[in-house]
Amino acid sequence: MKVSTFIQSIRDEKNGFSLDQPWRLDESSLFAIVPILRVTKAKRSYITFAEALAVQVEDTGQIDYVHVKNNEDKPVFISRGDIFRGKTQERAATHGHIVMPGKSMRVAVRCIHASRGISGKAEMKYAGNTPYDITTNLGRSQRHTWDSISNYTMCAGFGTTRSIHSGATCFAGTPTMDSVFDSRLGADDLKGTLDNLSDAMKTAMKKIPHIDNQVGSIFFGDSIVKGISVYDVPVSWDAVKKEMVEKEGASFLKKDDANLFEFKPEKAKELVAKRLSDDFDEKVLYSGEYQVIELRGNDLGGEATIFKDKVIHLTLWALS
Repeated sequence: MKVSTFIQSIRDEKNGFSLDQPWRLDESSLFAIVPILRVTKAKRSYITFAEALAVQVEDTGQIDYVHVKNNEDKPVFISRGDIFRGKTQERAATHGHIVMPGKSMRVAVRCIHASRGISGKAEMKYAGNTPYDITTNLGRSQRHTWDSISNYTMCAGFGTTRSIHSGATCFAGTPTMDSVFDSRLGADDLKGTLDNLSDAMKTAMKKIPHIDNQVGSIFFGDSIVKGISVYDVPVSWDAVKKEMVEKEGASFLKKDDANLFEFKPEKAKELVAKRLSDDFDEKVLYSGEYQVIELRGNDLGGEATIFKDKVIHLTLWALS
């Protein structure tokens, strides 16, 4: 299936795809989720990094690569934004990778904890996925990634001086190099911030309903499509759904204390259809035993991973 056909199938609710009803934590929430469902008999030919038990990850000693050895009997899919954590500097994958059984690969990464040193040959493990505000910058420079992390931690309430709850101005999406934003205001430890948000999200996570045949979600924040993540089969989404929701905790927990936000479920689906109707430009980032395609529309950017002629994962994020 072509990437364009995959996107159109989600939009038009065809080829087994359907959009469930939008869901919010409560009536004051500024964040909403639209579950993506798919009824399919397809069998997947890979497992996610989150499920892999026999994968060895080692710090190369270089800031922009980690070494991954797959000892599983199936290919392991590492998605863009997947976090590597150990007794060394945390990193995140810059784009999707598939490591074949019995094979090794240097996986391209960005540093997501600037002040922590690198320890060559240190073991690393899967530790979730980056928020969309960070994911959008992973394919750019290391400096863009660090700036977006500092901005994110500040807006999440864990920076040194300001947070969204105290009326700070936060720069959504991609920061500009000449903006008035001072990167020193925020913390540089993304995973530490996500851990704090995970603790804050414990009660909220218990309220999220289990939905059969879910393959992904569309995330709304402040009345815009903040991000979309969808797999080809439900079992893959089941493996990562907890981390995929928790990583957006900074948005998920925002409240409309002034009652200015009117939530209209029917408008959510209309907005999804509009955003997915874009003509996405496609650029091949990698082509070999699998393909990674970079996508760019008017309002959303993203990435698709193709394996054995099937789109196995699609992620999209707001460009502004």
